[in-house]
Amino acid sequence: MTLRNSKLCRTGFIMGLFCFVLQMSACNFKDEKSTSNEPDVVLAPDTAISFADIQSQILVPNCVGCHSQAGGNRGSVNLESYASVKLNIDEIQSSTVDTTRMPQGDTLNKNLIALLRTWIAQGAPETATK
Repeated sequence: MTLRNSKLCRTGFIMGLFCFVLQMSACNFKDEKSTSNEPDVVLAPDTAISFADIQSQILVPNCVGCHSQAGGNRGSVNLESYASVKLNIDEIQSSTVDTTRMPQGDTLNKNLIALLRTWIAQGAPETATK
């Protein structure tokens, strides 16, 4: 084998390895709850939380980029209004609180998950009650 062929083989191997690693790391969609050692955050059940809190702290920065009219309503889900969020509350619970599938490519921090979990446990009210 000549020196030129040897370099081509190494280059091909490195490129193949790079493509394999890139392909494997491209899918960061998570199906399971984070296994971090951080303790879960728990909010008092009577913490006053409104839809406006959820919308400003969770939905707008993390969800409506995909789940809105402008975002193409991915998954046929629109999370721009209280009515549509309330309609999809079971799926939101399942994909964001029970598992960390959403937001896709990321995960909410434990404080936001606790906020969302508590709001849903309260019946997902539109206005905060105390």
